[in-house]
Amino acid sequence: MSTFVSRPPSLSWPGYRALNEIDGSSGGIVISHGLIESADIVGVEAVLPADQIMLCVHIGGSIRMRNRSSFTNFEREGRAGTANLGVGGQTYNIEYSAERCECVRFLIARSWFDHVLEDQAPNTQVEFIDPQNRPDHQLTLLAQMALRRSANSPVDRLLADSIGYAVAAEILRTWSNITVTGTAQGLEKTGPADRRMMLVHDYIEDNLTEPVSLTDLAAISGLSMTQFMRLFKVTFGVTPYRWTLQRKMDRAKLMLTQEGLSVTQAAYELNFSSSQHFSTIFRKLNGIAPSTFKRLMDPSND
Repeated sequence: MSTFVSRPPSLSWPGYRALNEIDGSSGGIVISHGLIESADIVGVEAVLPADQIMLCVHIGGSIRMRNRSSFTNFEREGRAGTANLGVGGQTYNIEYSAERCECVRFLIARSWFDHVLEDQAPNTQVEFIDPQNRPDHQLTLLAQMALRRSANSPVDRLLADSIGYAVAAEILRTWSNITVTGTAQGLEKTGPADRRMMLVHDYIEDNLTEPVSLTDLAAISGLSMTQFMRLFKVTFGVTPYRWTLQRKMDRAKLMLTQEGLSVTQAAYELNFSSSQHFSTIFRKLNGIAPSTFKRLMDPSND
């Protein structure tokens, strides 16, 4: 029997081909979109790092799995909309037969689950439950959302942070012994909400050309990660990722017009992985390509 050890930041696996992989800006989260074309794997011993949780959400094709460990024991087919979970520090004896199985895999450090629980059930011993290739609609929606990221840029890494946090919260809510509520606790104890969010707002404005992480923003607010995520959404009406992206696009407009930067230069300054990625986001949020916007706003064209 061969032994395979999955180590961060890689989410590779025997027979698995990663199509795209990205790590979060705060560390501790890796998201991989991949495919098992067609494989019959027998007698694989897989080991995950002790401080990691791995979630696999199937979004296409099928895979027949037999998985044996002290954590889980099942034999079941996985199809689109189903998921399975592995905890670190366990040795898994796996056999599987796949037919163009497409999936999104999340490797999440246990510290991210602590972020979710810190204002509700701190220092609680979490016991995870393996879905064992059963359907999970909410995790499937989050996996599909993860497919929207297109590159390993600072912008996409902030999105990976946001999705990873949401996945950790959903795993705790549905596949653990913990009850995660939607009620923010203790917000009134840390001062006026507008002041805390203004500190975060100013930090984002001052760092539009620099990488920004969720842990940095939560620390600036003086709130736990869970409190920060909720209060930010209440204050600004959108997630930190969406707000930061929109502010980057507003800054890009000034770069393209008042500062005379090219589309490529603006993309580079704002930490996008490529001008194509930048142009896609600009068009999506503004309804016009950045090159067209720059041309229309140039007075010399009158």
